[in-house]
Amino acid sequence: HRSYRICVAHSTAPQVVLRGTSHRFCQQHGRFHLLAAFTGRQRSCAASLTRHRKRR
Repeated sequence: HRSYRICVAHSTAPQVVLRGTSHRFCQQHGRFHLLAAFTGRQRSCAASLTRHRKRR
């Protein structure tokens, strides 16, 4: 969180409202994505997890 200049509370929050929509901080990309991009309570977006599975 320090390298992204985001406080711990927002980087670990299950959701953060930005511009009227719910987002979550993605650990893989280091930025906020729409909440729909995540599966359950995961901290990495589904796209990055899919890409990781394809590499294995």
